Amino acid sequence: MPVTDIEPRLIAFIGKEYGFANLKAASRFDVLVGDSLSMLELLQAVEKEFNKTIPDAEFTKLNTVGDLAALLERL
Repeated sequence: MPVTDIEPRLIAFIGKEYGFANLKAASRFDVLVGDSLSMLELLQAVEKEFNKTIPDAEFTKLNTVGDLAALLERL
């Protein structure tokens, strides 16, 4: 069961846009995107899709897709 209402939508968006199969809330960004530039590009796409701004201070705290979903829920 998703932790947030946003989580399934976020998983579907990232999976579709970036071609990740079997994406889960526990999927780690360091494995998915590999470097900070790719992570920044992914976050910019998520900000646009969800019409939310992710604070710079939160950027380094995001380890998993679930972390990002929880943050989007709070914003």
